[in-house]
Amino acid sequence: MHRLSNKLDAQGQERQTQFEKRRQELVSRQRAERQSLNDRLEQRQAAENKIRQKRFRTGAKGLWDRFSGEHSRIKKQNERETFEAFVRDRAEKEELIFRHLDQRRNLNAFRIQERQEHQNQKQELRQDAQKYKGMLSQLREQRLEDYSRERESRHDSKEPQNRNRGRSYDR
Repeated sequence: MHRLSNKLDAQGQERQTQFEKRRQELVSRQRAERQSLNDRLEQRQAAENKIRQKRFRTGAKGLWDRFSGEHSRIKKQNERETFEAFVRDRAEKEELIFRHLDQRRNLNAFRIQERQEHQNQKQELRQDAQKYKGMLSQLREQRLEDYSRERESRHDSKEPQNRNRGRSYDR
């Protein structure tokens, strides 16, 4: 029984090691995905800012745009596009975060299931050990009863013997 218990404990330890390895892989993969997304968003934001900034003319034409109100229209358009880009980028980040949380939830559910399975196996082993001990004690009791009955039957069937070991003076 102890060997089986030790074997179950070793299997549980192996499962824990495998789970920890999977968790570490998930963490590193998710960290890389977040870093990649951040890099992509920064590059896109810089490129979009550059495009927006190029809309403003410089020099005499730029001065003319300020007088005619074109500069103000371009500024409002840029602010609107900047806000829309911010909302879009935030939605992408949130989608990634929710996907990562879902992956972690799934991994934790797997861990809980593995632990429950391990606990069930250990409980079954304890129950089997209790049954085995009960059977052994019943078997011992049965053997003692059989031995007692056999001894009594032998004792009843024998003729009384002369317990005097010395010479008999009856003769």
